[in-house]
Amino acid sequence: MRPVTVVTDTTAYLPPGVAESNQLELVSLYVNHGTTRTVREIDMVDLDSFYDEMRSAEELPTTSQPSVGDFTQAYEPLPRPPGATPHQGRHGSEGVRRR
Repeated sequence: MRPVTVVTDTTAYLPPGVAESNQLELVSLYVNHGTTRTVREIDMVDLDSFYDEMRSAEELPTTSQPSVGDFTQAYEPLPRPPGATPHQGRHGSEGVRRR
């Protein structure tokens, strides 16, 4: 069987440690705090501080999807054995992600 690498974005909201223990590649969504600051969601380790900040913010943060470059960075280093099928991606759209 050919090796498989799973690449997903952080909106999969996997429990802590699942990506690492299963060698999943994560591509981060971005959280925008007005025009002053943009943070990769994957780097937000202190969610209590984030929620405190949201409670006191005049304007709530917005999110933006990973860029094509972010996905390219995740896919390019993946192994491609001779004769292997090219990478295939399945990434949800905004309509799929609504809850």
